Amino acid sequence: MRPQSAYSNRAPEIAPGEKIIAAASYLTTGIIGFLWVIISHVTGSKIKSFLRYHIYQSIFLAVLYYVFNLIMNILVGIVVKVPFVGSLVYSVYFYLFNFKMIMGYSIIDFVIFTAILYLVLTSLSGKISRLPWVSDVVKSML
Repeated sequence: MRPQSAYSNRAPEIAPGEKIIAAASYLTTGIIGFLWVIISHVTGSKIKSFLRYHIYQSIFLAVLYYVFNLIMNILVGIVVKVPFVGSLVYSVYFYLFNFKMIMGYSIIDFVIFTAILYLVLTSLSGKISRLPWVSDVVKSML
């Protein structure tokens, strides 16, 4: 066993199954992770900190994404009724969320896709991923 560096963010001895569950949790917007938490609670087994961190982060990101979409749809629906400003806001909303620009993705979809790709790759490599603000909130929940 190699000694761990003081600056390494790699968790010691992570099982391949835990890495796969962590990655699958991001790919399924936290559903696999939520089911894993329920199964481990029913069976009485303890989830290791690496897997718990990634599961909670994936669930938090999914909830954050759905709440953000809900709020944006409500706000755009209200602001569209205002003359001139409504058409301007709707145009910006359309180009950010609906207009397919980059490899068939909108700008927001592409940012989300790259973030999920980063999270999946870091969890598969056995590292603790770091997203500004989100990781701090998740660490405070643990």
